[in-house]
Amino acid sequence: MATAVSIYRSASTGLHPAAYRTRLSGSSDDLSVLIALAPERANTTYRNPLIDYACAGPELPSGLVATAQRTRKN
Repeated sequence: MATAVSIYRSASTGLHPAAYRTRLSGSSDDLSVLIALAPERANTTYRNPLIDYACAGPELPSGLVATAQRTRKN
């Protein structure tokens, strides 16, 4: 069975849906997918606003948000 990360890696726009799902649902799983996919996007102009948008989601664990914010710098 494919994992969420492998499913989103197969789609060229996987980062975008993961960011929006995280923001809307506050899903830690979706934020984890976003964190896993972010390093694959070298275009920080596209990647960083999506990370910021996702991290504003409701009730996300602060440690996971901090990890996502660190991916902005890499």
